[in-house]
Amino acid sequence: MGETMERAWLDEAIELAKALWRAYILEPTEEGGRFIFDSLFQSDFSLIGTGKHEMYPNLPAFMGGLGRDQEEAEGITFEILDDYYEARPLGEGCCLVFGTLWVRERPSEPKSLLVEMDTRFSMVFRREGDRWLLAHLHHSTPNVDQHRDEYYPKTVTEQANAALAYSKALERRAELDGYIEKYSHGWRPERITRTAAAVLRCAMAEALYIEDAPLGAAINEAVELAKRYEEPETVAFINGVLGGFARGEGLAPETAE
Repeated sequence: MGETMERAWLDEAIELAKALWRAYILEPTEEGGRFIFDSLFQSDFSLIGTGKHEMYPNLPAFMGGLGRDQEEAEGITFEILDDYYEARPLGEGCCLVFGTLWVRERPSEPKSLLVEMDTRFSMVFRREGDRWLLAHLHHSTPNVDQHRDEYYPKTVTEQANAALAYSKALERRAELDGYIEKYSHGWRPERITRTAAAVLRCAMAEALYIEDAPLGAAINEAVELAKRYEEPETVAFINGVLGGFARGEGLAPETAE
């Protein structure tokens, strides 16, 4: 095939690709459906779409799905905001058209939320006689959670994990503070300093969340740590709270100093 003829055929494939998208998106009518059907490679057509159900290995499966899509599209009008097409030959009588398509709903009355589709596509055309026929279409929409230059939605996954960890930490802190309140006999909450509360939480967390951790050792460490920062009265309070916690929760610690 000469270079001039090849370019003309590729331009023809691009025009057919545009017409197919217009028929599917802008004119979901019986006439548009017939045009799409007549433009498909009848004996060997397949399509992968953006919907979970859109995996059509043959023409009958696709035509059934197209009918359902057209029914769902009744009453909705779209407009193409931007598109891009490029074509490349794949061999004798075969070419690839790929590009992007940005489509938005065009309502008859103002709406606060519009349906929008930003898709990428690749279309394989095969030559039959003097015309191109579409043999395969694959189109997809970018993952909204996947940032640019990410192989997978890394950022949102990390954010979700961090949120879960923070939520778990708050849940455990609330549980620990409940134990502190339960065993702080004779002490009002405002008397408990931040340091004392932190020491109590650490010792209780070690007992509750670390498997086979000796509570007696945790109490002794907590008391020794408290001696470095708190008055003797508060140190005695910490020791008493942890002792009451151990006995009351049936943790049976080793004897604390």
